[in-house]
Amino acid sequence: MKKKQIHLRRVREQDLADLFSYGSQKEVAQGAGFKQCRTKEDALSFMKFLDNKFSWVIEEEATQKVIGNICLYETVSASGEILSAKRTLGYALNKNYWNQGIITNAIEKMVIYARHIGIMEIEAFVAISNPASARVLEKNEFIARDLITLPFWKNFLQQEKAIVYYKKLDEKERIY
Repeated sequence: MKKKQIHLRRVREQDLADLFSYGSQKEVAQGAGFKQCRTKEDALSFMKFLDNKFSWVIEEEATQKVIGNICLYETVSASGEILSAKRTLGYALNKNYWNQGIITNAIEKMVIYARHIGIMEIEAFVAISNPASARVLEKNEFIARDLITLPFWKNFLQQEKAIVYYKKLDEKERIY
């Protein structure tokens, strides 16, 4: 099967219908840990949430349709200080595009970008009920580190347990 070509870019106002399309899918919202979009207003809030320097939409090049998003969230220490060399990865994909290698490809691109801007470590949290997402991270050489409880996830996933994955970006691998 030929790999779909994707492009990562910043969100735009004209993406609203596409954001609603996948943001309203219950399985997508639960898997990514966000509130399911039920109205266009919810999609507008979702779009505003993605409108920052650490978030990109995933656009299918052939159709120019936004089919997902990927983010490198800032990570803070226990004292509230931003850890500039560490980021938390998050992503969501329209369920009609699952199992096509798209998120694997998007993470590959994001790791290259992270190396370029000096990120040394990326972590991701995966619900224990989402083995497909865990497999995507493993394909990108992320390593399972811990099983933790995230009480706020119960609002979205009906569960609190998550596996923490991480990927350390070695100095020799970084691109300058």
